[in-house]
Amino acid sequence: MEIMTEFTEEKTSLFDMRRLAPRTEQQYDELVALLRMVLNAGGRHEGHPLAELVTAIGDLIEEYEDVHYPAEDFV
Repeated sequence: MEIMTEFTEEKTSLFDMRRLAPRTEQQYDELVALLRMVLNAGGRHEGHPLAELVTAIGDLIEEYEDVHYPAEDFV
C-alpha cells in the first residue's frame, strides 16, 4: 500500500486532472468506471491516499453532467 501512496502523492502533484475531463459519452462512462474502481480500492474513506483522487474525478464527472444533463431536463 505504501507504493500506492507514493504513486498517488507524486502523480496528483504532477498531473493536471483537467486532462482527464471527458469530452465524449464514452470518455464519461470510462471516467465513471474509474471512479468506481478508486472508490472500491479504498478511496471512499476520508483520509485514504485515494480520497483526493475521488474528489477530483467526481468534480470532472459533475462538470460534464452539468453541461450534458442539466437539472432542468429532469423537472
